[in-house]
Amino acid sequence: KSKIILLRRFANKDAAMVYIAGAQKANNFIDEIESPYEIFATTQNNYREIIKQKSIDIYREFYKGNY
Repeated sequence: KSKIILLRRFANKDAAMVYIAGAQKANNFIDEIESPYEIFATTQNNYREIIKQKSIDIYREFYKGNY
């Protein structure tokens, strides 16, 4: 079972990627999460599709190829 934390909206892909890079460098990004976590940038439409599919697996592959 996955949990999603939606953080914020970004002006563009580059801004989102800068935020993700900083978050990945921070060792205490989300201290409350005990298990490993993944950070993704996504458009609103892709986010809706992730929720609809109830899985991150397809989006993870898309993300690896496009971001």
